[in-house]
Amino acid sequence: EALAVATNGPVGFGDDGETKKTLRELFDDFEKTNQSETTTKRRSDRTMRDYRYYLERDVFKKLGHVPVNEITDKDIAKILMESKKRSPKAAHECRSGLGSLYKWAKHHLLVDANPTIGMGFIHVSEPRDRLISDDEIAALWKAIDDPEFGATKEMRLLLKIAILSGQRNSEVGGARRSELHIGPTVTNPYWRIPRSRMKRKKGKQDQFVFLSTQAAALFQEALELAGDDSEIVFPAQPRGRHSSGTIEHDYISQEGVSRAWARLRELAKVE
Repeated sequence: EALAVATNGPVGFGDDGETKKTLRELFDDFEKTNQSETTTKRRSDRTMRDYRYYLERDVFKKLGHVPVNEITDKDIAKILMESKKRSPKAAHECRSGLGSLYKWAKHHLLVDANPTIGMGFIHVSEPRDRLISDDEIAALWKAIDDPEFGATKEMRLLLKIAILSGQRNSEVGGARRSELHIGPTVTNPYWRIPRSRMKRKKGKQDQFVFLSTQAAALFQEALELAGDDSEIVFPAQPRGRHSSGTIEHDYISQEGVSRAWARLRELAKVE
C-alpha cells in the first residue's frame, strides 16, 4: 500500500488526496495557462513549440513520467549533460524550457522549489555577419522553380515571400489570412504580424511589413491554394505525430522550411 501511494499519490485518502503531477503533465498545464495569459505575460507560440520539441526529445523520455517534486537538480543536470554532448544548443533550449516551466509553477505554488536556478548550460550562438549578393539571390530564386528542387508549390511560394519580405521562417510559415491586407482594390498592401507570433517582442506593438506588388501576388496565390476555409496561409500537410506527446503543427513548421532552405542552397550552390 505504501508503494502504491508513493507511486500514484494519496488516491482515495480523503478530499486532499491527489495524484502526483508528473513533469509532462505540469508542462501540459503550462501550455494551457499560457494560451489564456495577457499579451504582456504570454509566451509566443513559437517559443512554446520550441520548448515542447526539445523537452519531448531530450527530457520527457526519461523524466516526463516522474512526479515533479521528486525531480532534483542533479536529475536535470544529468539529462542536460547528455543533451550537450550532442548539441550545446539543444541543452540550452531544454534548460530554457525547464526554467520557464519551473518559474511559472513556483509562481503558482505548484512546486516547492525551482531546481534550475543557478544552472548553467547557456549557449549563445555566434552572431552571423553574412551579406548575400545579388547574384546569389538570383541563383536562389531560379533554383526555387527548378524541378530538381522537388518542393511543393506551397513551399516554393513561402520561400519566395521570405526572400522578398526578409521575415523569419516561422513568421512566414505561420502567416494568417487575417494578418494580410491585400487584394485587387488595395493600393497599399501590407502584412501585420501580431506581437504574439514574433520571436522578439520588444515593445508592445505588432509589426507591419509593407508588401511589394510581387509579394502581395504570391500571398494571394498561397491563399487560393490553401482554400477559402483556411485561416492558415501555409497549412501543414497531414502527417502522423513524430513522437508521443508532441504537438503537430497546423502550418508548415520552421524545421520544414529550414530543411527546404538547406536543399535550395545546395542546389543553387550558395553557401
